[in-house]
Amino acid sequence: MDHPAVVHGTGNDEVRRWYLSQRTLHRYTAALRWAASILIILGTLVAIIGPTARAATPDTLYLTDGTFNGRYWQQCSATERMLYVRGYGDAMGMVGMVMRDRHPHSDVNEVEANLGYVAGFTTGEIIRELDVLYGATENLNIPLPAGMMYVGAKLGGKRTPTELAQVLVKIRGTTAAPPTK
Repeated sequence: MDHPAVVHGTGNDEVRRWYLSQRTLHRYTAALRWAASILIILGTLVAIIGPTARAATPDTLYLTDGTFNGRYWQQCSATERMLYVRGYGDAMGMVGMVMRDRHPHSDVNEVEANLGYVAGFTTGEIIRELDVLYGATENLNIPLPAGMMYVGAKLGGKRTPTELAQVLVKIRGTTAAPPTK
């Protein structure tokens, strides 16, 4: 929604900043929606190529809030883990390309960092960090995208160990546990 003064062209700096902040917020929201769509497609692909042995286990065990979680990660083969991490990176790359194309003045690197995209690290390094994360039983209910964001924050090196521990506690507290039998 445009501020009335912007429509009438008063030129007030405060109004201009407000207007620009609204546009930036809209851009970030659009990028997040786009990333969510890519992750849904990626999740579907991983589910399709998963081994059929998993079909004997209740699907809900591998889902938290409708998203694959650490239990699913532990059951994935090395190839599936690699495909997930590469797909996630490709999705973030696509978000970056779309953002740069549609919104050339946006801070695309900030958006990618907030979504867990980590440049400069190998797929193997990211997989090892996810293995460590999901190796702890208390982290098994964390959805994979949240795990990727945590690993991105950890590898990004911009948070202290205390801040990372707080992020992990927050992620654990905001995810619903899968149903128990």
